[in-house]
Formats: sequence, structure tokens, C-alpha cells
Amino acid sequence: MRVQERCRFVPEGYVLLAQDEALGIEVFGDPERNVARGFSGRRNRADFAYRFNNAERMNAYIAEYVAGIAAQRDRVAQRRAERVAANRNAVVNVGDIFQAMWGYDQTNIDYFQVVAVRGQMMDVREIGCLSEGNGLPDQGVCVPAPNNFRGEARRVRIQASGESVFFRFASYANAYRINPVAVVAGVPIYEQANWTAYA
Repeated sequence: MRVQERCRFVPEGYVLLAQDEALGIEVFGDPERNVARGFSGRRNRADFAYRFNNAERMNAYIAEYVAGIAAQRDRVAQRRAERVAANRNAVVNVGDIFQAMWGYDQTNIDYFQVVAVRGQMMDVREIGCLSEGNGLPDQGVCVPAPNNFRGEARRVRIQASGESVFFRFASYANAYRINPVAVVAGVPIYEQANWTAYA
């Protein structure tokens, strides 16, 4: 990997006013003329190049600039830690069931069963469902039918948000993990989902 050399333009007569190596911050300026130019990260282009009314304003701006970049770094680190924690909590096991609800002017429901887990990826296969009408035209309820496989397995990325674990079912929908509401004689019982089929 090629490491790019820093080539930051600093006008003649400028001195180093502030520096934070961890953030890659360097602020150069001329205290007698109240001008300053600041750089951060690996960028060679200045983040700012200003003339100030007095030294107090210049020093206050530089302090805010450094604090702002440090705060941004902390926010990024916090979001990264939250994503890592969410993915760590997204433990998926073979046999877990995922449900996708989608449709325009109707509610289609698809179920998937996990058949393999490999790190942050899993293989899922579509499964059938047990379905019946609920007495209203073109409406009913359904539950997944584990191990009633349809089609081939597909590999998807495990994703998490808060307590929800899901994968991208299609460009228009996600499939979310559903947990059984009870287990009877070793058989998991799932909550019914309502479907509609309007012509």
C-alpha cells in the first residue's frame, strides 16, 4: 500500500499554532497579522484559511476547530462501536426463521429458514407456509412451515438494528427474524401473520 506524503501549502512566515498528531491536525498562522490556516486528517487541502479581527478571536476559533474534529472522531467511534455491538448481539442459528412482508395494495408474506451461518453471512432457503382464509374476501392468516424448503439456498449478510436482526430480501423489503411464541412438544409455534391478496 502506498502511503501518500503530506504536501500542505503553508505561506512563508507562518508558524505552527496548534497540532494534534492523533487527529492529523496542524494549524499554521501569523499571530501578528491574525491569519491562520488549518489542516486535518490526511488532507493536503486546508480546512480553513481565515483572517481574524484580533488574536482572541483567532485563538478561540482554533480551539473550536480542534474540539470539533475531536468530537466528530468520538461520534464516528461511538457509531462504529454501536454497529459492532449490534452485530455481536445478532447471533443467528441454523433453523432460525425470517419473515418478509411486502406488496403494493396487498400484503405478501415470504418465509426463510437459515441453513448455514458463516461469520456475518448466512445461507437461507425459502420455506412454505400454512395458510387459511379468515372469512373475509382475499384475506387470511399464515404461519411458517419449517423445513418445507422451496428453491436453492442464497447467501445473505446478517444485519442488525437495535433488537432486530434482518437481511435484505429484495431492493424493496427486508426479512426480519421472528421468534416462536411457544414450543409445544418440541415444535415451535409462531404468531400468525395477516396477508391480503387484492385483484
